Amino acid sequence: MRGRSIRSLFGLFILCVVGGATAQTSVGQDVEGLRAQLQGALDTYHWGSAEWGVFVVSLDTGDTIFAVEPDAALAPASNVKLLTTAAALHVLGPEYRFRTWILADGV
Repeated sequence: MRGRSIRSLFGLFILCVVGGATAQTSVGQDVEGLRAQLQGALDTYHWGSAEWGVFVVSLDTGDTIFAVEPDAALAPASNVKLLTTAAALHVLGPEYRFRTWILADGV
């Protein structure tokens, strides 16, 4: 059951990425279809006491496409780190490095 839940969540992530990419072709139909699919996925799966916070934004316009409890303070699941890392690698590339500064005022 746990493996199935992880696959479903990953499928939901892929749906968001693909839906966002296609939303520029026929905006009204594709966005409405994406909203319906996302809401259907959230309505279908009930994982115990899990709480959801979803926020999907158009990369082209900055408009909110879909949101469920977007301002809720939730602790992210461990698998969200995998999706965040994949997105960062895609956007920033594998050669990107963060600069970290360590400053001290006395010893």
